[in-house]
Amino acid sequence: MNRYSLFHSLSEMFSISVAGCVFAITWSTRNHRSKESGFFLLIGIASLFVGGIDIVHTLTYKGMNVIPGYDSNLPTQLWIAARYLQSLSFMAASVLLFLHKSRNTDLSARAPYRLLAAYSVITALLLFAIFARVFPVCFIEGSGLTPFKRISEYVICAILTGAAVLLRQSRGYLDQEMQRTLMAAIVMSILSELPLPFTPTYMGSSMRWGIC
Repeated sequence: MNRYSLFHSLSEMFSISVAGCVFAITWSTRNHRSKESGFFLLIGIASLFVGGIDIVHTLTYKGMNVIPGYDSNLPTQLWIAARYLQSLSFMAASVLLFLHKSRNTDLSARAPYRLLAAYSVITALLLFAIFARVFPVCFIEGSGLTPFKRISEYVICAILTGAAVLLRQSRGYLDQEMQRTLMAAIVMSILSELPLPFTPTYMGSSMRWGIC
């Protein structure tokens, strides 16, 4: 258990660091990507807040003992909330790119700050709902993952699939190599959400490595 907690923390910190770097790069180049009409900007800003939720997820993981009074349901809720935010952001970014292709629309100069404000509010509401115990239960001690958690994994996969379809329809507005990289990232995200038969068992429930 201690070794797995260490592995989990290190893997999460690595992904959080990557998310921070993605935000830093996209924010610093936000005025030089008009062709993509905010695609990378939205992904970058979303990465910052997804990474923020993942930090809380890591700190509340069972065995960390950072926030007392909560069981394994809390980090599981944080994980699923972050994945919903991530997948919906990919979908929104793909829609923006598709609209740019069909209508030649561009984001305003204030759009980056509006996106920051919007994601701040959304993230705050998600965290409030989770810590106020309003967010749907995802894990029950002694029982395992709830139907909401299991169904959410497939819903997230469906959202990511939709984003991939829109992204492919918008080819020509992205560098070909960049598009392949993004498609590969979406495919890997989908695979990480799908239940796999070889995943380890923890607390009597099938829970994938690096998930919760």
